[in-house]
Amino acid sequence: GVPEDAGERYQPTPVNVFLAIMRHFHISSSDVFLDVGSGKGRTLLLAGRYPFHKIIGVEVSEELNRIAERNVKTMKQRLVCKNYEFVTSSALDYEIPVIVTYVYLFNPFKYDVLGKVLSNIEISIRQNPRNVTLIYYNTKFATEMEREHKLIKIIDLKFDHWLLVGSGRLYK
Repeated sequence: GVPEDAGERYQPTPVNVFLAIMRHFHISSSDVFLDVGSGKGRTLLLAGRYPFHKIIGVEVSEELNRIAERNVKTMKQRLVCKNYEFVTSSALDYEIPVIVTYVYLFNPFKYDVLGKVLSNIEISIRQNPRNVTLIYYNTKFATEMEREHKLIKIIDLKFDHWLLVGSGRLYK
């Protein structure tokens, strides 16, 4: 399991912010979206408005994951992407699938856990070389991320007191 102090409190991404972020990307039907710390699934639902091949939500809480699955099931008829996977797992233990092309994080962890998640993304890229867009909203650890991982900032947007460094391309 995850130590109590490893995660941050539950907080969904504001709809307007997610839609503003996504305007910067050209999603194709071969792209796979991963939300690590997916909570009740709001971001999964919003990602479903785009033509992703698959959307994956990883959440440590079984209860929140069940809620997310129910929310998606209720709205699925209205979504462009119909292919969802819900994983109940610690982010530390989750192996990033080699098909993922977008990873979304809304400050779900303390830095030691976040660093391990980033390392897992890098392992996945080494296994299947590709570009992965990391969208990191509420960039509490942006400086550490850029310093310690192979991140190149490609977009820098401000939303009120939030900063989206958030989109970095990870390269092999």
